[in-house]
Amino acid sequence: MAKDSAFIRKIALAFSVPLCAMVYGADVTIPSTYDEASGTWIGDVAALTNAIMNTISNQKIFLSKGVYDLSPLTNAPLYNASGTGYGAALICSRTTGVKFIGATGDPADVVITAKDSTYRLICLNANKSELHDVTVMGGYASTDHIGTWAYQRGGGVFLGSGSAVVSNCVFAGNRAHAGGGAVAGPARTGTVYDSVFRDNNESHYATAAYGTTLYNCVFTNNHSVGDAKEAWTGSVAESCHVYDSYFAHNRGGRTGGVSGCLAVNCTFEHNRQENINGNNWGNPGGGAAYDSILSNCTFYGNSAYRLGGAIRGGTVVNCTVISNATRHASDALGGGIYKSSYVEGCNVSSNVSVSGGGVSHCTAIDTDIMYNKAKSGGGARTSVLTDCAIAHNVATDYGNGNYGGAGGGMRYGYATNCVFRDNSCSATWESYVLKGCEIADTSMHADVIDSCVIHDVRNVEMARAIGNVTYPNGYVTSNIYMIGGVKLMCNCLVTNCTWESIKGSYVNSAMFEPAGACTSRVENCSFIDNYIYLTARNYGSEAKTISFVNSVFHSTRNEDRKDISRLTCQYMVLSNCVYGTSEKNSVAEGYENFGCTSITDRAAYKFIGKGEHPYSLKRSSPLRGMGLVLDWMTDDVDYVGNPRLRDGKVDVGCYQCWLNPIGTVLSFR
Repeated sequence: MAKDSAFIRKIALAFSVPLCAMVYGADVTIPSTYDEASGTWIGDVAALTNAIMNTISNQKIFLSKGVYDLSPLTNAPLYNASGTGYGAALICSRTTGVKFIGATGDPADVVITAKDSTYRLICLNANKSELHDVTVMGGYASTDHIGTWAYQRGGGVFLGSGSAVVSNCVFAGNRAHAGGGAVAGPARTGTVYDSVFRDNNESHYATAAYGTTLYNCVFTNNHSVGDAKEAWTGSVAESCHVYDSYFAHNRGGRTGGVSGCLAVNCTFEHNRQENINGNNWGNPGGGAAYDSILSNCTFYGNSAYRLGGAIRGGTVVNCTVISNATRHASDALGGGIYKSSYVEGCNVSSNVSVSGGGVSHCTAIDTDIMYNKAKSGGGARTSVLTDCAIAHNVATDYGNGNYGGAGGGMRYGYATNCVFRDNSCSATWESYVLKGCEIADTSMHADVIDSCVIHDVRNVEMARAIGNVTYPNGYVTSNIYMIGGVKLMCNCLVTNCTWESIKGSYVNSAMFEPAGACTSRVENCSFIDNYIYLTARNYGSEAKTISFVNSVFHSTRNEDRKDISRLTCQYMVLSNCVYGTSEKNSVAEGYENFGCTSITDRAAYKFIGKGEHPYSLKRSSPLRGMGLVLDWMTDDVDYVGNPRLRDGKVDVGCYQCWLNPIGTVLSFR
């Protein structure tokens, strides 16, 4: 009983001492009072100040419901009195493990603020210091009290310790001169969990977070104001690691999202990169991300002034990039992604730009580029594509009625093992190299076309629903395969295609159309089961011709579906080619002088006729070994990847006959 009485007397004594004079040896609750006039709870700032000055290790300081207005303290000495270090703050953790906690668990109930402040509000400088369940608003890491530029960050909270933790907090209306308007760490220190960043702003750099790690956070309506003369203004988060977070309706001069960050499993919606200094032709860009590493993220409805509607630069892996856009009316690139050095496993769809509707100046692997739109390069522009699907994209700026447009699928660039389907208008335009691609589309044009298949293409009247005032009748004729300007086409298969004129007949339609007078070569290609009027039309001049070498024309029919193989063209040259004949054969006399052969019996071609490659050759085919050996064949392969030469000989067409396993040696004793 005596012990119980002593304990009660100690408790009574403690409550009889003014709170500001207490010496804290245990967890503390900071009181608040209800103000009848304003109808709000007012936190006891004096008690909070005293508690901070008397903390011990691992102590918890609970803040009762209320507004803790630090404005009266703006003239008081700071923890770092000189103001030059990152400890300059109105509230600064001085002791290891101290935790500031909103007593109700709801950050809306506990607000730490300073009106018109030029001070940082909180610094978690000690190891293992923490902040939970509060709202932080109105802080400003300004030049007035922090002389070192690198420390002018974190207007709301500065995470001076790598072990500092913030969780379940709201940051609103904070700013910082050098970035991290709400939260900052000096070198990606500290961690923020489950917090909301809204309505933060600043003049130059990251409006919300800088140099820290964030999990499951929400960023909305943060704005990097920028300067009218500043070309390198801010982002929402910079130099951070961001996981499972959401960015929406933010704006920034460099980007409306993340810059120089790692972002994983994040969603970016309706963020905007601003036009800072007039035309803004410089480096800023990316409506939601700039020069960041992005993984498993979703980008929807973001926009940039000129470069990268969703993303500019960095690495993009397993991301979904949908319905983003650039806003400049005449000079903009990359409606989805611009200038990313590595894009893999992504879905880039329904984006819009002046050029490169899906991606521009990117390297993309195993990526779907679909339903994008641009004046030129509807799907892609000036990019390197590997194992990609490029489909249903639109180029609205058609070159002219014959040329079929400026790359509905891709303009400029390289494509390897890609599929081009149903792009309007043209699969590719002025591309550099197409290798191992499948094309079921309208026109295509490249410098080198190697081991590609062009199949099941129908050239019919094409309603120009997307509009083009150059052709008010609403139609355009577009030859299926364009080779104007090609330096080399080899090992390609063209099959089951139909070349028709604009009115549905075959008159004046042709397989090859010029993109200008230039010399081109078609070597070891197979043209099989197509409907055609002419092989080539209006191609160059006498000094600039198209040549066919080691190629086969089989079952090529006219509008009467007769095997006719019309090969005439004033400036065509054929060497070591094989073609079918009929009573209407129009192959000019003298072509046989170049080693060409006409075969009347279709069976004489000796195709295998089944399997994945029905036009590969039987051993008994007359096409075997009758081709002319060319320089590029020594270390090259055929359409399916077999060595192009066997026993020093080359077959006619795109296939080389290798019926035995390559490299097999039979030994008899």
